[in-house]
Amino acid sequence: MNLYISENNKLKQIDKDTFDLEKDIQSLVETNLEAIFNLEFVSSEFIINEFRIDTLAYDNENNCFVIIEYKKGSSYSVIDQGYSYMSTMLNNKSDFDYIEKIKGKNNKVLKVYTQSESDSISEMNYEKNQIMMEENDFEELGSYFRYDANIRESPKNVNDYNYNGMVRFFKFNDKVSAMVDFNKSIQLNPNSEDQSLYYFIRGLIKKDLNIKGACDDWVKAAGLGFYTAKKMVRENCN
Repeated sequence: MNLYISENNKLKQIDKDTFDLEKDIQSLVETNLEAIFNLEFVSSEFIINEFRIDTLAYDNENNCFVIIEYKKGSSYSVIDQGYSYMSTMLNNKSDFDYIEKIKGKNNKVLKVYTQSESDSISEMNYEKNQIMMEENDFEELGSYFRYDANIRESPKNVNDYNYNGMVRFFKFNDKVSAMVDFNKSIQLNPNSEDQSLYYFIRGLIKKDLNIKGACDDWVKAAGLGFYTAKKMVRENCN
């Protein structure tokens, strides 16, 4: 579509320019949301379930949220993406409790967050989703080690000790022996992200057996990227 500017009652075509990045479009629109669409900014990169919404805005006139996605090119998948977002919002209304609406008698007043508050909310949403995935993975691991795994004789490396520790923990409920295996594994490789799960489980064992050091293990697991460990630290450690 061509655009024109009127100068002295004559139309002059405006030269087109392109954006290098979708992020450039997003920044421009979010800065001028009210001028362009008469919308209030709520959040940038709002995470819900597996989706990341580019811009979440609020339409005060119609009392509803508005989702804005940015595309440099054209894509037929945009329509499907829009339907997916709408369905997700309708099915996960509780997730939008992060966006506070102060209810009056006849209207709603939206609290608009600063960028730092929006970033904090996005991080909370992301952590929540990560914990859900980790908990699902933990259940699947438990099922595998209970029914399909056996002790590896003569363990020789980190993987063997971790494997045996998982069998003893899930299959035999032998927490003391499992902790011995995890101790050996962690001693061999203390700082790998792959060890975060085993620090976490060793922390669970220490808590169950009333042994000091559970919080230290969860703090270490959290530092290595295990989000459920962060939750355990918040709930159990001073």
